[in-house]
Amino acid sequence: MKRKATVIISFLVVLASHVVWKSSALEPKTVWVDTAQLSNQANLSGYALYVQDKEYFLGLSYALAVAFTVFALSRVKRGLE
Repeated sequence: MKRKATVIISFLVVLASHVVWKSSALEPKTVWVDTAQLSNQANLSGYALYVQDKEYFLGLSYALAVAFTVFALSRVKRGLE
């Protein structure tokens, strides 16, 4: 039970940290976009852009990789005992 909880917690921590890290960097940059395009996205937050740009797929892949690594290492550790 402890091993399953560790895998789930590692998955959620990596996913949440990716959401927070990427959504803070996804604010529209006034220097990079036209004013017409900026006015269409003026009310979008970093979280809305995170979902709109489908950045969550990258976060899910990172979280899945870390969760599998934690699971595999726990299996190796259990086998060595």
